[in-house]
Amino acid sequence: MLVPIALDRWDEAEEYVASRPRWMSFLDAAQEYAQSYWDRYPSRRSVQLTTCNYREAAAGLLSAGWAIGEPLTRLSGLRFVEWGCGFGGVTGAAALLGMQAVGIEAQDFLCRQAARLWQDHAVAATVWSGNFLPRGAENLWLPHEPRVALDVSAPDVYEKTGTSPQDFDLFFAYPWPGEERFIERVFDEFARGGAYLLLYRGPYHLELWRKGTTQ
Repeated sequence: MLVPIALDRWDEAEEYVASRPRWMSFLDAAQEYAQSYWDRYPSRRSVQLTTCNYREAAAGLLSAGWAIGEPLTRLSGLRFVEWGCGFGGVTGAAALLGMQAVGIEAQDFLCRQAARLWQDHAVAATVWSGNFLPRGAENLWLPHEPRVALDVSAPDVYEKTGTSPQDFDLFFAYPWPGEERFIERVFDEFARGGAYLLLYRGPYHLELWRKGTTQ
């Protein structure tokens, strides 16, 4: 069962992010990096890639940390994973906030771009190449929903790395329109009790969910 958590300190989070020059430098570079890449290589556009506003995402991560009762000094204790990290802007933001940040991406060229971006800005994040959907997640898909996340021909990243979704505390995803409920069901099925999911739904529209624990 997923429980909604209010993100009440959005303005404060945006101001806090904006007051950190290093964070802003990275976030703006990530946004420009993604845009310039598509401008140079329009033929490589992927239907499975959507790029969010990285400043908003960073503010959302900080607001989520406050909402779940984690002061900034304790965010370093959170294990973060981004399902579909693309160019790495959000995963990098989580790392700058002190989290143990992992981005999962199915497309190798995007993994390389993310790793290069982080290296250029001395950001300590990790990218895993593979499918972020655990084995069996396809059974949660409903016929009326889009299949963008499912149409990924990449190996199971958890088998490759010897890990599990239950190893993470905070998940982030920017699902394709219409796939939100599918992503929520996958999280509810495979994450550990007490874990959190932050969904980016569009400009200034983020949702935070907590998976309930079994009594």
